[in-house]
Amino acid sequence: MDEILTGKQLTGMELQHKMEKPVDLTEFPIYNLDYVSLNEIYRNLTLIDIFELSFTTTDIKNTLKDASVPVQSIRISFASRHPSIHLKAQGSEFLWTFGRPENIVITGQGEYKIQQFKFNWYLFSFSDQRSRHGYHTEHFDAEHGMLAVIRYLVAIFNCADSVISELSIDLGVIEDCRSVCEQFKKFKSVERLAIHQSVDIERNKLNFAQNFEWIMDNLEIKEVYIGVDLMDHKMIQNEKGDFEIRSFPLRLDRILKMNHICLAHAAWVTPQDLLNLDVETAIIINHQFTNDDLNAFMKQWLESTSNKLCWMEVKLDEERHQKAEICKGLDMRASTYRQTNTRISCPYRRTDSVKPIHFDLPADTEQITRLDGLIATVAITSDTFFFHVSNTGPIFAPVAQPAEPTENERAIEERIRLLDLERMEIEFDRRNHEMERILWRFPGHNHLNIALDELRGGREADVFEQEIRREAIEAQLDDLRAQLNRLRRARRAALLNPIENIQLDQAAIIDLARQHIFELSYTTADVKNVLGETSLPIKAIKISYNSNQPSIEIASDTSTFIWTFGYPEGVEMSDVGEYKVGRFLYNMKSENGMHTDHFDIEQGFIAVLKYICSVFNCSNAVISELIIDLGVIEDCRTVCSHYTGFKSIERLAIYQSVPNRVAIMSFGMNYDWILTNLVPKDMFLGIGVTEHVLTPRLDTFDLLPTPKRFDKILDLDHFGLGEGEWITSEDFLNLNPKTAILMNTSLTDEDINLFIKQWLNSTSDKLEWIEVQVRGRDLNKESILADLQVQGDDYHLQNSRCSSIYRKFETSQKVLRSKNAGAATISIYRDTFFFHIKNDGPITPPLPIFLPERRREPVGFFFNGNGIVVNEQADAGFQFQNQIGPHDEVFPLRQMVQLELERFELRRLRGQPNEV
Repeated sequence: MDEILTGKQLTGMELQHKMEKPVDLTEFPIYNLDYVSLNEIYRNLTLIDIFELSFTTTDIKNTLKDASVPVQSIRISFASRHPSIHLKAQGSEFLWTFGRPENIVITGQGEYKIQQFKFNWYLFSFSDQRSRHGYHTEHFDAEHGMLAVIRYLVAIFNCADSVISELSIDLGVIEDCRSVCEQFKKFKSVERLAIHQSVDIERNKLNFAQNFEWIMDNLEIKEVYIGVDLMDHKMIQNEKGDFEIRSFPLRLDRILKMNHICLAHAAWVTPQDLLNLDVETAIIINHQFTNDDLNAFMKQWLESTSNKLCWMEVKLDEERHQKAEICKGLDMRASTYRQTNTRISCPYRRTDSVKPIHFDLPADTEQITRLDGLIATVAITSDTFFFHVSNTGPIFAPVAQPAEPTENERAIEERIRLLDLERMEIEFDRRNHEMERILWRFPGHNHLNIALDELRGGREADVFEQEIRREAIEAQLDDLRAQLNRLRRARRAALLNPIENIQLDQAAIIDLARQHIFELSYTTADVKNVLGETSLPIKAIKISYNSNQPSIEIASDTSTFIWTFGYPEGVEMSDVGEYKVGRFLYNMKSENGMHTDHFDIEQGFIAVLKYICSVFNCSNAVISELIIDLGVIEDCRTVCSHYTGFKSIERLAIYQSVPNRVAIMSFGMNYDWILTNLVPKDMFLGIGVTEHVLTPRLDTFDLLPTPKRFDKILDLDHFGLGEGEWITSEDFLNLNPKTAILMNTSLTDEDINLFIKQWLNSTSDKLEWIEVQVRGRDLNKESILADLQVQGDDYHLQNSRCSSIYRKFETSQKVLRSKNAGAATISIYRDTFFFHIKNDGPITPPLPIFLPERRREPVGFFFNGNGIVVNEQADAGFQFQNQIGPHDEVFPLRQMVQLELERFELRRLRGQPNEV
């Protein structure tokens, strides 16, 4: 106990050891002190010290709650990644996380037992903020384990007047939200309730919907965020008179009467609800409001007398909402509020995160005035309707932006410089003349006076003329400075006001690079509006939703533009400042494109794409490639729906970097919709989906896992399958593509033999090449070529690779078709069969064989039945050894190394282990 009183830091093992020791009655019984004395001791301890002190004895633990410093606020986060409990008292904080936070410094470790849970903990502090520290544990029971820790903390800390600053519940983690909320009934209030989901689990959402009214009745909630779409199932009678169960968005009427709300799924909010809204702040997303509904809302506000509403934000769809229609019939005038405040920063403008997000008022912000003189600021952008009456946030005054002087200003500045130089020369001569006059009057310099008297007459005349010239120069300088100030004031006024009568011709913009056009779009709204019509048309857009660096790349005839979410490695970049796209603010860097570390791969990605399409001329653009990583994107249908309006999708690639069962199941259910609405010309499907099919088995039926069939992909001209287990022999023989790649199939050598024979008997010229890779075995060349008349192939002597850089001819042979004299090259290597007829790619001739110039030099590798033989020779040229047959192939060293590198890369792309 001496260590505790002296403030010595105890480790977890020491604390546990002291718990097991019998109480030493000779020590001072600190728990017998009166309240004033205990409070004097405890108020100098941090929350960490009090927590550790609670594990000493039961008597001390019982005194902590009444005498310790009151806890002011508690933030609870039942998140999927780092569930946490954050307590704040005056001058101290305590943080318990399930999972290790970022930017921490470990300062100790040990073990604590709380109720039935035993936690291996690590004491940490934040590297950038030493006043914040706490515990983290790898134990990950987000529901029961967290509740046990919360009950223990409330038992040892003084939480009588504490408020829950935020209660964040992830329905992807918490199954029974009511049992969680029951733990917080006795708290003074819940400042903010945030409901969201990382994984869509229907039963968890149903549980929340059923207990929503109970939660609202038992918790004193001031602010609420609902980030899940709740459905209500009702039985209705259809047109045929039959009854069926349909799903409708669940109404949460009580939310519309709260002070601060944010609804991420507001399809249930009707136009009448909008007119009857009784809130202070509101954010409404994914709604069904029209232009007329928002127009009616503003007109009703003009006729009302309520002062409760502070601001309301409604997310817009650029295709459905137009500013002119929203403001129709209203007396809209230029905003006076924006002259003093360009950014709205309110603590309640936040969605699923705790940190508020500010809103930048655009240059064309307007206002409407009520009869009682109350002014509402109306800001309408491409994706946001912001209606602002009042705000308690800080003021952000407009910042004058520096700009380069005009040509007229530069000419006047140069003229001022030359005149000022001439004035200084005249002033210098005048000072010399004054010095001469002083010397003339100085006694003892008569010999100088005699010489200077002869020059005095002409000198006085020159000085008089220079004085006249100096006065004229000063008058000119005053006039030029006045002209320069007028030009500068006009330039500053042009920066603060929208540009009127913009005249940009296509010839001027065509010469600009894509990045310069993007930067030009942030000058004024008028400039941005004309860029999409006058800039050079965009031919192709490549979209990549990957886990490493999601990117958007656009290409025209003369230049390209790329936007990456994530900074490229090993590239020197320059900071270009902050850019706001939609509601997202990006800290940008530039090097052959724009790069940001902001990583919202779904909403942020779409916001950037919409902005790029509004700036550039994308009316005839095609999606050259759409790459979707299901390890990142869970709802692939929502992502694909943004690209249905493009002219065409040249290639669609689906794969996964990290296993995600929810994303796989979502893709399996929406596969038909995606192919029907996107209609890609080329597709690569790198995943397999397992579905449970009712299958007869003996006398019963069992649900057996079966690979899902993707039949529609077989109708495409170009496709590749990373998981082709579901391809049957019949599918293989009925294929009619131009190019196809089938990997990890269960096809037999006899299936491939039948395929070749079928091609020999057909007359179709559609097939160009097909590649088949079987799983778990090597192909048998004799079985595949059985009953076929094969000949030596000479095509690989002219072209060593197919149009795809990883489609190589190993050792090849060919078969001839008699009906139309067609020829096909056959290459069989280990587990891969390659059948080639033609391709439109470039010709890649084999590397030449370089003869050695020095003796005793290894000149090549020779393949034969005994393996690889290195040939060394004393004289120039090749000396074939006896064991080398006449049909063995000779590869020079350089060609062999290139061959192995490309073979290694091919197996890496297929996800196969490389053999050494």
